[in-house]
Amino acid sequence: MVWLEDPLTGDVPHRGIVEEEDEEQAAELAPQYAVAPAVEWAPGQAAVEGATVVFLAGQAACLLAGAVLRQAQTVGSIAVPELVRVRSPLEEEFGTGHQPVHTCSLHALGSGLLLVLSPRDLPAEQAPVWARAVLAALQPRALVVAATLPAMNYRGPGDPADEDLVFSLQTEAAAAAGAAGGAAGAAAGLPPPLPEGTMLGGLPAALLARAELQQLPATLVAGVQVQQVPDAQFLLALGQGLSAALRSTAPAAEAALVQQPRGATLAALGAAADAVYRSSASSSIFS
Repeated sequence: MVWLEDPLTGDVPHRGIVEEEDEEQAAELAPQYAVAPAVEWAPGQAAVEGATVVFLAGQAACLLAGAVLRQAQTVGSIAVPELVRVRSPLEEEFGTGHQPVHTCSLHALGSGLLLVLSPRDLPAEQAPVWARAVLAALQPRALVVAATLPAMNYRGPGDPADEDLVFSLQTEAAAAAGAAGGAAGAAAGLPPPLPEGTMLGGLPAALLARAELQQLPATLVAGVQVQQVPDAQFLLALGQGLSAALRSTAPAAEAALVQQPRGATLAALGAAADAVYRSSASSSIFS
């Protein structure tokens, strides 16, 4: 690290000062990490417990909701104040009530299946508390998580720039249930195991870690994402992994999966990705 001299005073900062500033900033941010999310059910909707919960984490994974999973009824939401690292003028003037809110939507996929859509990434610092609180509120029977990870975090064979790389990771309870049922990962059509050394973080890692601690069956399907907006072929590979994970986890999953020709699925995924691309392009032009 290069330390630059202050052009006005000639002082050179030293490591002790920087560490103190970092500690002060961390102490100020720490209370935000402990804020638990609020799970709110729609009016007239009873709390759903004991279901298999499908988490789609990140914008790319949420594009699967329409093409791979059937349209689902919205039954609630999960909200938590977003982590704010830089204090805004609004917050200083009006208080933390103007802090932006990270919101996920809850959908019923059918009997015994619940879908959670989290299109925006949750900061990694908030993920452990979020996962613990949401699993405590939903009391799931099992979890299925679909997500993507950046190519820079991937450590394994193959080049994500040349091929669609999709992998799976299971908790010990899920692996044991599959072995007991005679449906090993390969036989069940699950993607290959996530290579060792690959870094998984944020909400997917927090959900899987919490499920392991609670001895819950949980299966993660993760694709290695290179482009900011993935193409339809990558989304199809991720969707096929999600379908396999659902079939191996939930008996009622077949009714929730969209059954259509490969070409129709590709077209639907391509349209969804194109809509995101156009929206991103418009935001870039007018921002």
